[in-house]
Amino acid sequence: MRRTTTARLRHVAIASAVCFGIGLLWLPALLLYVYNRQNQPDAGNTAPILISMQKIGDLHTARMSLKQEIDQNAYEHASGWMRRVPGIDWLVKSATRNRAVVIADGTVEAGLDLSHLTSSDVTSSIINGVRTITVRLPAIEIYPPNVKVHVISQSGSLFYNDQNIVPQAQQHASVLFEAEAKQMNLEQQARTQAVKQLTGLTSKFGVKHVIFIF
Repeated sequence: MRRTTTARLRHVAIASAVCFGIGLLWLPALLLYVYNRQNQPDAGNTAPILISMQKIGDLHTARMSLKQEIDQNAYEHASGWMRRVPGIDWLVKSATRNRAVVIADGTVEAGLDLSHLTSSDVTSSIINGVRTITVRLPAIEIYPPNVKVHVISQSGSLFYNDQNIVPQAQQHASVLFEAEAKQMNLEQQARTQAVKQLTGLTSKFGVKHVIFIF
């Protein structure tokens, strides 16, 4: 009876020693796992960043000043059966010609509207152990030009007086200015400045790595 009890005690002691040894083998790995979990960067909450961007609304990030002389002409055309008379259209244009020469001064701005951003547009993740914010921005928009005109000269005719010729010159300048702004890459300037300004905004929240996507 004593031998049986002694044998059982030996088996228990051996089993306990084996379990203890296995535990010692796995302990470093367990401690390393816990350490890594505690020191892993938190992806964080993006709501404060999103709300700050939404409050900005329209963000104008680029501006261009332009000036141009506009020579605006207006006249009437021959109508009805008179159009079939050779040379009559030229005669009617000459007799009804109105002309305005103006100097157009204006600015064209470009930017983007941040008020419609959603939580799906501002996301946070861990890339190579670093918290990274990814922001999907709306397309850059060129806003309607702000144009003022100074009339240099204006003339009408006895048969036709176009009261809208100066506003037409102003509208013509607006179209020209917008085309010029696009040709001079105002949109790209606006994108560059938007990234610069919004990077400064996100840095206030402790974010050091930001990816902007248009």
